[in-house]
Amino acid sequence: MPDQTGKIVVITGGTSGVGYEDAKAFAIKNATIHILAHNLEKGQKAVAELKQQTGNQNIVFHSVNLMSITAIKEFAKSILETTPKIDVLINNAGIMMPAQVRLSDDGLESMWATNYFGAFTLTMSLLPALKNADHSRVVNLTSLASGNPEIVFDNFDGHNYNAWKIYIATKMAQAMISRKLNSIFQQQNIPIMVLAASPGLAATNLVTKKAGATSLMMRIGAILFKLFPNIRQSASQAALPTLYAATDVNAEGGAIYAPNNKQGTKGYPALWGWNESKYMDMEVASKLLDKSLEITNTKL
Repeated sequence: MPDQTGKIVVITGGTSGVGYEDAKAFAIKNATIHILAHNLEKGQKAVAELKQQTGNQNIVFHSVNLMSITAIKEFAKSILETTPKIDVLINNAGIMMPAQVRLSDDGLESMWATNYFGAFTLTMSLLPALKNADHSRVVNLTSLASGNPEIVFDNFDGHNYNAWKIYIATKMAQAMISRKLNSIFQQQNIPIMVLAASPGLAATNLVTKKAGATSLMMRIGAILFKLFPNIRQSASQAALPTLYAATDVNAEGGAIYAPNNKQGTKGYPALWGWNESKYMDMEVASKLLDKSLEITNTKL
């Protein structure tokens, strides 16, 4: 990872897990870092720890409700007033399979609101600063979740709630929009590269915290991880695909990176199977973009 002196980095969900490791890596490499999450106390603690561990004092926490389109736009407006350029945006914040449907203030199911529409809103709202940087990058967090993810355009409110199906749909949406936006920016000669990254199976609290409030599949997963801890990799190792996408000169715009073992669970960064054309239906991606702009009331 090259030196990041002078780079401005925005990371959502950077108070723990993979996002925290992303922030730590950038801090070690001398970047200025803005961490976004909802819990103020947890955010302040994370920033204090990062400053102490890395010696980098240029780390700031912003308490933002990442499920709220309005809150995200208000944050973006405020940071654009003081930060004319942003070099890297990492949309890392995510929710994984709550047991019951929960709606955001915008009437969106919580995983759609946080994993996808919140990230999309932030990306669109920060475009002026991303355009001002020299070849900026946006990295959207996707998942190794298997199956046949399908984006159902009339179920963003989760009225037909299936935690697994919605979760993998939000992660496929992140992958699709990364390729779609990257293509548009290329065509318009806008120097912003958009990529996606999967952390594989990471030893974080995303699956295990408050297991009783999560779906049955999540509770089973938490038990399996306790019985077989070696199937997961550390959060610092799991951060590598994101860091590769965000900083490496060889990373390709529109591509999806994941750990390099056959299952995409552990290892060093490599291209992920979702890059295959059968998953990347660009007609669906175009419809997704149009719907996203409509729902978030944003413009390219």
